[in-house]
Amino acid sequence: MQKTTMFKRIMTLFLVFVMVLGILPISEFVSPAIAAEAKEGPPPTTEMVSWKFYSKYDSPVLKPSRVIPRTFIFSLNDGVAPGFCADHTKDVSTGATWSNPVPIEGTKYEVIKPLIAAYNYTWFYSRELDDRYPNQTTIFKKKIAEQERGSVHYYWDETDRISASSMSQAGAWLAGQGLLTDLSNHDQQLMIAHERNLTTKTIYGSVSESDEEVAGWVAESIGKYENGDYGEYQMFIYTPPGGKQPIITSLPPDTIPKDGWFKLKKTDLSGNALSGATFAVYTDAGHQNQIYQFITTADEWTYVDVSRFMDSATKTFYLKEISAPPDYVPNGAGYTVTVSSTNNSTKETAAAVNGGVAIKNGKSQPPSGVVQKVDPDGNGIGPATFHFKKLTPNAVDMDIPCDETGTLKLQWEDPTGEDYIEPGEYTVTEVIPPPGYEMSEESQNLRLWLEDKDGDGIQEPYSSGPIVFQNQPKHTVIIQKVDETGNGLPGAVFDVYFNGAKVDSVTTGPDGTFNYTGTDGNGVSTGTWEFVETKAPSGYLIPYMNYQSVTVNTLYDDVRVHTLTFVNYTYPEIVIQKVAAGNDQPLAGAVFEVMVDGTNLGRFGPTGPDGTIIINHDVYGEFL
Repeated sequence: MQKTTMFKRIMTLFLVFVMVLGILPISEFVSPAIAAEAKEGPPPTTEMVSWKFYSKYDSPVLKPSRVIPRTFIFSLNDGVAPGFCADHTKDVSTGATWSNPVPIEGTKYEVIKPLIAAYNYTWFYSRELDDRYPNQTTIFKKKIAEQERGSVHYYWDETDRISASSMSQAGAWLAGQGLLTDLSNHDQQLMIAHERNLTTKTIYGSVSESDEEVAGWVAESIGKYENGDYGEYQMFIYTPPGGKQPIITSLPPDTIPKDGWFKLKKTDLSGNALSGATFAVYTDAGHQNQIYQFITTADEWTYVDVSRFMDSATKTFYLKEISAPPDYVPNGAGYTVTVSSTNNSTKETAAAVNGGVAIKNGKSQPPSGVVQKVDPDGNGIGPATFHFKKLTPNAVDMDIPCDETGTLKLQWEDPTGEDYIEPGEYTVTEVIPPPGYEMSEESQNLRLWLEDKDGDGIQEPYSSGPIVFQNQPKHTVIIQKVDETGNGLPGAVFDVYFNGAKVDSVTTGPDGTFNYTGTDGNGVSTGTWEFVETKAPSGYLIPYMNYQSVTVNTLYDDVRVHTLTFVNYTYPEIVIQKVAAGNDQPLAGAVFEVMVDGTNLGRFGPTGPDGTIIINHDVYGEFL
């Protein structure tokens, strides 16, 4: 039981904190014969695809002592992989190309293979789940991990991946200076643990695990690696030009055959299979880069082989109906389907478009809301404004706003009523996005018409919708101010710094939060943002660690919303009681001079009838 618990804690805290800092001469890594062998397997070069920077700290054993953690991801073959610093003393050039791959075997870094393998095991699997379920929540993916691997801890979201590969990175730094020779040595395990805890404290302001506890994780990783639990990874050291930072990285897991199928169900309003509808397949959500077309069949499902387009183990395709069978109206919605070469490699296992729900040409009932605005989780957002351009005839060219729920309600039956728009076929685009969200670049077609389908002589409204526009949030930092029980605290004031310069000051609202989207409200820009609490809510202390920072890269970050939580505690009450010697009877009228950390706070008293005074002061320290 203890072993399972330890493993779970390893995998929880052994998260992706991919740090890269320097370069070593290739002669320090391996002999020329080994170097030649390395070039036969890995790609000859690699480049960074994303990176982050963090605060510096001083190490007690690394020389020089100054360490600056950074996180990196590198491109390798058809995939990506994390990278680790080989030398903490070296800087990195973000535009460099790394080359001359050398196998880690036979170098001083070979000793840390178990640490990197344990880290890779969950990092690559988490990326796989992201590819398989691109529109699902973290909770959903953790449940999949629990089903497939036995624990929710085998899935790390983007925040997790930044938080703590510090154990592996600590091992790489120490090995780079020749301080590690045997991971089974308890003293060396403690050395790794202490360096890991220093890094964690630098990032979060505190650390809850002891060095002994972390050393136990190091020891357990050795056993699991030797038992084959993590699998085997090919690890290499790459070097850039100019004496810069070398990195240790791994080839992605075994190559997966690039086979893939998806299926689509197309019906009329009665649910009968509808042949002759033409769909275009795109590689982008804006439906600009078309790679293929197919026509639906009269069968229940239309199957599409996309193996030729599978340039990775999983790939997301974007679909849109571009023409309908005679007498039918094209469905204006866009659809996505993610195909896995593992799970959807045959016609029988094809991924279902739209979750297997039939795509119909119109609605059987008059719609009440034909345009919807949602966030990536499918929640309605607003207000937003849409532009309607009528195609034929009697062109309409107008902007129409939607409400706070993200629903635009229209009617095309009563010209004298509210929300009226002429029947016809429209191109709909977004012109004003909801506050805090990026503009949707998508353009969708919508047909509105009147028809007497039941023969009662009454023209009823029908629509090819609803059409749905999805918006990505702007890059945002959410400040959460809570008490020790987790309740939100309003009124906390924070100074905001961008790359070291103060640029703003904000105050938490009634729920204890503040959504910061930059000085101009258009999203935080690339760089390091630091939030320093300068005033606590009434009755609370400013935290001892009163600042947190986050580094944002708007080009490469998958995470758009970063949450920083600050916990405030109520003022401490210090009770002083004056009693008589010998019988402990309370003594009234005593006055005390109080000092904290050597600073005189003044005199307090006199004591009351019960012999006590209560001091309530908003500072940390040792009271005397």
